[in-house]
Amino acid sequence: MKKKLIEALNQKAKAIERLADGERATGEAHAQPRMPQGCTTIFDTGWETNPRPTFPVGNCQASARDFHGCVGDCWWPAQAPDGLVNHREFDVQCPNIARDWRNLKYD
Repeated sequence: MKKKLIEALNQKAKAIERLADGERATGEAHAQPRMPQGCTTIFDTGWETNPRPTFPVGNCQASARDFHGCVGDCWWPAQAPDGLVNHREFDVQCPNIARDWRNLKYD
């Protein structure tokens, strides 16, 4: 154990030290990942619900992050096209995906 530079002298200071030690242990426990992150544990639906009933049609809209972020090599295949091999530039036809997502064409 490392030598302390400052030592608690009264009961209140000792209680604060005990509290700080407990918080350190709790922080270390929370820092450990609870679920492994990887290709099989990630699932984004690709849609975000929209509370406004008028726009867009169907009360859903494509999330631009999902379309651009899910074309990698480890996402569910039905979510977005394979952006590494088959459809490298699938999103060129509509640069504003949040507005023009219905224009996306897949083979």
